[in-house]
Amino acid sequence: MLEINYQGLMLTMCACNICSKQEKQKGLFVGRWSKQGCISSARDYDDLKTWIRERKTAYLAARDNGWLDECCKHMKYGKTITWTLGECKDSAAKYETRGAWYKGDRNAYGAARRNGWLNDCCQHMEAAHESWTLQKCKASAAKYSTRWDWGTGDSKAYQAAVRSGWLDDCCEHIETLNINRRRWTLGECKASASKYSTSNAWQKGDPNAYRTAQKKGWLYECLEHFDSLLRETTYDECLADASNHDKWDEWSSSDNIFYLKAKSCGWVMICKDTIMQNSVVKWLKLKGMVPS
Repeated sequence: MLEINYQGLMLTMCACNICSKQEKQKGLFVGRWSKQGCISSARDYDDLKTWIRERKTAYLAARDNGWLDECCKHMKYGKTITWTLGECKDSAAKYETRGAWYKGDRNAYGAARRNGWLNDCCQHMEAAHESWTLQKCKASAAKYSTRWDWGTGDSKAYQAAVRSGWLDDCCEHIETLNINRRRWTLGECKASASKYSTSNAWQKGDPNAYRTAQKKGWLYECLEHFDSLLRETTYDECLADASNHDKWDEWSSSDNIFYLKAKSCGWVMICKDTIMQNSVVKWLKLKGMVPS
């Protein structure tokens, strides 16, 4: 029978992270700014003065760690490049959307933004956008049952309706649906809750029933089902469920009744040890150190 020193192997696996920790100790990562992060931040600017003014924390991290030369090699030290409206327009003309312009020429985009020229520079982009009519917006809205769903499902049509003042006209059918929407009873909310093993899973799985119970003050009665399940869950069941997992983050979820029970009864560390042992075995198999 294969004997495994799990503690030793866990230390071996942790050693894989030593390099990244050493990099932090050498100064390749300071606070929230890494070296690459400072370089990426500096690329948005064509002069040092503007970078310092708008991204001071990135500049300070680069200065304190000796990264300035790498961050600023594309800049003109001590001299601010002056963009004209015409130059910004010429740059913008190469792109069809504001996002594409920002990615393609951040310096010109930034200059236009600082000088309040964005709308002037992007006029051709707006013209290239789809032309929305009231009928087209209504046709789009008709596919959805709530304003939120429409706004997330077809944001272009929704925003066009907002800009043009058509929102109420487009959402007439939605208001009618709301008037005739389902009226939940306590029994129906309890029946919905009974399909789930935790309150969090119920909230995600049937948000309408959960919100109704919350609004009507029925949550306590509906949650009795979960309290009963939690009381009936045993130590052996928690350990058995944990033994089927090799990732702690996946098992320790508020959707998992076995985790909630182990947490309430002080069994978490025992279950975690089981999961971490499974993780070690999986790692050994990937490395070919034990037979699959």
